[in-house]
Amino acid sequence: MNSFLLKNFHQDLTYVDSNPLIIPSSGTNQSWNYKSSIINTHNHNRKLEQLIAKSPSNSPIQLRTEKLFNHDMKMIVQQAIIEKKCTELWLYNTHLSPQGALILSNGLYNNITLTKLYLNDNCISDRGVHALARVLSINNSTLKELYLARNGITSTGAQYLAEMLNTNRTLTTLSLFGNRIDDDGSKYLTHVLSYYNTTLECLHLSGNHFMTDTTVDYFIEMFKHNRSLKKLHLFNCNLSAIGKTKLRKEIQTRNDFTLNM
Repeated sequence: MNSFLLKNFHQDLTYVDSNPLIIPSSGTNQSWNYKSSIINTHNHNRKLEQLIAKSPSNSPIQLRTEKLFNHDMKMIVQQAIIEKKCTELWLYNTHLSPQGALILSNGLYNNITLTKLYLNDNCISDRGVHALARVLSINNSTLKELYLARNGITSTGAQYLAEMLNTNRTLTTLSLFGNRIDDDGSKYLTHVLSYYNTTLECLHLSGNHFMTDTTVDYFIEMFKHNRSLKKLHLFNCNLSAIGKTKLRKEIQTRNDFTLNM
C-alpha cells in the first residue's frame, strides 16, 4: 500500500462557507446545528424542509432530482442525518457539487444510523470523493453501501477510495459505475483488495471505458488473494474477448463469486 499512499489524504480541506461546520469531540453529546444559518437566508428551501419533515425517523429519505445548493446540504445534514437519523439517504441527480459533498462528509463523522448513501448522477468529482473517503477512513462503523455512479470520478478519486479501504472495515458495497477510471485506478483498487481490505463484498466498475486489458492482470492477482469480494461488475469496460476469457477462467472454480462482464 505504501507504493501509492497519498501524502495529502489526511490534510484538512477548506470549508466552503463563512460558517464552517464544527465537529464535536468524540465522547460528547454535542450536536451540530445549522438551523440559524439556514433560516436566516433568503435561499431557505421550504420544499426540501417539508420533504424531510414528512419522512419518519430512522427510515430512508429520498430527495432524488431535487436541485441542491450548499445551504441545502447543511439542512439535509442537520434535519435528515442528525435529527431524523435516516438509515438511507438518496440524493440521485441533485447537481451535488464537490463543496456539497464536503458539507455532507462533515455530517458523517459521528454517524451511527446511516447505512446506505446514494449519490449517483451528480458532479462531486475527485474532490468530493476525497472528502467522503477521508471521513470513511475515520468513521468506519456504520455506512455499508456507497453509490457514486456517474460523478466524473477519475483514477485520482479511485486512489482516494483505495486509501480509505485500507482502514475501513464496514463498507460492503462500492459502486463506481460510469465514471472515468482507467487502468491506474483499477490497480489502486485491486491492490488494496488483494492485500489489505477483507470486508468489501461488491464492487461496481461497469461503464468505465478507460479500463483496458492492462487491468486484467490486476484483477487476476486480486482473485488469488481476496476471498471476501463476492460480486464484480465490469460491463461496458474496454476489455477484449481474450481479456474477459482470462478473467472467467481464473474464477471458474469459485462458486461463491459472480463476475458480470
